[in-house]
Amino acid sequence: MKTAITNVKVFSQGGLSEPKTIVIENGLISEKTEGDLVIDGSGCTLLPGLIDAHTHVDVIEHLEMAAKAGVTTLFEMANHSPAVVDSLRNCEGVSSLIGSCYPATAGQKMGFVESAIVTSAEDSERYVKEVIELGADFIKIIIEDDKEGNRGFTIKEVAAIVEAAHQYGKITVAHVTTPQSYATGVEAGVDILTHIPIGAVIPQPIIDKMVEQNTVDIPTMTMMEGIVGRVKKMNPGAPIDFDYVTISVGKMHAAGVTILAGTDANDQLQAPFQTPHGESLHQELELLIEAGLTPKEALISATSLPAEVFGLKDRGVIEVGRRADLLLVEGDPTVDIRATRAIKGVWIGGVKVDSIGGKSI
Repeated sequence: MKTAITNVKVFSQGGLSEPKTIVIENGLISEKTEGDLVIDGSGCTLLPGLIDAHTHVDVIEHLEMAAKAGVTTLFEMANHSPAVVDSLRNCEGVSSLIGSCYPATAGQKMGFVESAIVTSAEDSERYVKEVIELGADFIKIIIEDDKEGNRGFTIKEVAAIVEAAHQYGKITVAHVTTPQSYATGVEAGVDILTHIPIGAVIPQPIIDKMVEQNTVDIPTMTMMEGIVGRVKKMNPGAPIDFDYVTISVGKMHAAGVTILAGTDANDQLQAPFQTPHGESLHQELELLIEAGLTPKEALISATSLPAEVFGLKDRGVIEVGRRADLLLVEGDPTVDIRATRAIKGVWIGGVKVDSIGGKSI
């Protein structure tokens, strides 16, 4: 059966189209112009399904929550059980999951397996090969030391992991929450840095180096805001401030750093803050705009850009032959980003997600 969404404005990197018809057939965007089922998209915008570039997924309910919020692809950024991630891939009717594995650490951290510890630069290839054999789509690295006193990675050690990952055709993502770990990640040639310091603004020389090296950033502003709020509630005098996050993201954007939308969504009790899957990405878009991105830039950061950076050539844009991962919303999110919450319909691989009901989230 072919589904036709008619009279709808379609979002792309160039902005919104004039009203047109998009047809879904066999899970893809079709070149045809008529459908068996017709949905009137008048007054609505059709977006590529949103992509959350930083999440932690443990159960299928997380994928269901994301799907109902129009977040059709999630990047799993470290999991204690590769088998769990594997079991949640390619489930019909829920969001797609792209996974790493357990992250590389310089010391035992966050309850990950012993083999996650990379003891030296020479040990890097062993680790990278191991997680790729377990199904990792990219390589995650935790750079800094932890509260238990385990040391952090040196620049040489991180660079060795990056080199090994690149030899296997994998990109690298590093957990960094301080200016020092940012500097280490940049100097070591990490492809993507995730999180933003909450105790200081990222120095301009580091940002300039990111631009020079095409280093991508996933700031997870939603998570950082939550952490600051929780800590300040317990200790109002703590030397942290969410303004550092907003300023740093604004500086990176102004300098030309590629920014991807990611939330660090999780419901793990050991995490410093829990953010809900799906809904939190809409908050992330709003925070990115507060930091200086335009609504169009924020939407691109959650659609075509993450697909491009992670090499997903089948999604992220609405074009003939691409996956029919689609989000239909009422209104114009290029004018008011809050329109992404006014969901009228979601399709994942051409499958309509049920129980949306046209309600805002």
